[in-house]
Amino acid sequence: MANYGDVTVDELLTSRGLRQEVAELLAMSEAALTRGINGKDGGTTLGSFYTPCPADLESRTVNASRGRSSVIERIAYFTGWSTGDVTRRLQHSNGNLLLPKAFPFCWPERPGPSHTASRRAVVLTALSLEMNAVVAHLSDVRESKHPTAGTIYEIGYLASDGGNWEIAAVEIGAGNLTSALETGRAIELYKPNVILFVGVAGGLKDVRLGDVVAATKVYGYEFGKDTVAGFQSRPELGMSSYALEQRARAVARRMDWVGGILGQAPPQDLKAHVGPIAAGEKVLASASSSLVEFLRSHYGDTLAVEMEGLGAIQAAHQARVDAIVIRGVSDLINDKAKSDRLGWQARAAAHAAAFAMQMLAKF
Repeated sequence: MANYGDVTVDELLTSRGLRQEVAELLAMSEAALTRGINGKDGGTTLGSFYTPCPADLESRTVNASRGRSSVIERIAYFTGWSTGDVTRRLQHSNGNLLLPKAFPFCWPERPGPSHTASRRAVVLTALSLEMNAVVAHLSDVRESKHPTAGTIYEIGYLASDGGNWEIAAVEIGAGNLTSALETGRAIELYKPNVILFVGVAGGLKDVRLGDVVAATKVYGYEFGKDTVAGFQSRPELGMSSYALEQRARAVARRMDWVGGILGQAPPQDLKAHVGPIAAGEKVLASASSSLVEFLRSHYGDTLAVEMEGLGAIQAAHQARVDAIVIRGVSDLINDKAKSDRLGWQARAAAHAAAFAMQMLAKF
């Protein structure tokens, strides 16, 4: 395209390919670009809030003897890109690299170094596809290692109405015990304002494939007493923080989080639910199993089932940190293997990540 500044909001919203191309040139996620144009008139052009760089920009040089920076270096400094990235993007865009109108200051959708972020969140995941779905929404991602345990975190940034977030995302594997340990470890290291556990779950009641469930509470269904008369449930309970639950309800009502979903287009009937989930140590693969019947009998309001939420919620509660669990429904217990083959794990993870990032952006 001759000039990306002439692209309209309507064109971006209707062409995912163009949206991806412009997001790449802006070095921001597609979701962040979508949030940036939401609410603007469809005929508004990008040139009204971005300005293309001059075509000769890449030819300008540094005059080191006078201590002056080149234009490329100034762009690199204020955007957080490397000088090589600036040059490559200029060449790729034929000199029409888009910059915020407010340049040399960063556009709010692209936080820069960590000192520009006023708040911090830890986002835990169990699977690599869940981790990838979260990190895809972050900018300026770098790796960090726990100084003693060796846990690997991906640190990135996300814009928010209340101040930019620095986010530490981590993949920890399955299980509530591991979840509790890693949540406590991350809290001690990063001192976050909020904890989110984001990933996939099996749908138990009133949900469809791809739907998102934000937990009001997490039942620990494994706890109880085994007697001659049978198993007597003595459930553990983890409560999401009231503030995060309220934000989840607001995001679920407005449905604008759907615009931030990356990857395959979401189902037309996609919904977000706010309600109870259950967490144990078992993978459920049959809707007629005795355990599923037990859950329906003793935890009848449970919308989804997973394996890590209780540990994360309880660890956050002990540390007095706001926390919530957000899950995308990747199977409906029956035909789990078929749902996995059809790619619903990745799709559900992308949905949960989009919902979680929208929660933080509006929190």
